[in-house]
Amino acid sequence: MDATDSRQVLLQAAQGNRIAPSELQAAIAALERQPSAQASNLEGEWRSFWTSGTARAQQLGLPTQRLAGCIRQRFKTAQHWLETELDWGWGYLRASGPFELTERQRIRFTFAQLALKLGPLPAVRIPLGQRARGWLQTTYLDAQVHIERGDRGGVAAYVRAAS
Repeated sequence: MDATDSRQVLLQAAQGNRIAPSELQAAIAALERQPSAQASNLEGEWRSFWTSGTARAQQLGLPTQRLAGCIRQRFKTAQHWLETELDWGWGYLRASGPFELTERQRIRFTFAQLALKLGPLPAVRIPLGQRARGWLQTTYLDAQVHIERGDRGGVAAYVRAAS
């Protein structure tokens, strides 16, 4: 599968089309072998449509999956700020904090704050200090598709969110 076909498979999956997990994983692997675009393409909002789960989940043989709820990442590159949000429609959980981008397209982050909102209630904000740290390795990036591997062994595929 070439890069153009692989990218098309991911875009179809992001639109909700059923794609066999093996085909999706092959498309991701093919794109990860391609050169990525500039890190400036990170700016903005991304919606996750597929994840492999953590390395531990993979060891247990848990299936790779389409996501329940909506996971979004918002990169504000000028401010070096990252927000990751899990939105269920009736509430959300959002972690946010500063990040730095290394020369090898590794995103090192520290989530400084957690916000939890349930229904009509106001969001509860919880400071996290310096404990919630991690990294994400960008393995493929273009104007519409973002693939990353996390420090816990998982792979996630994102599509740029509609403006």
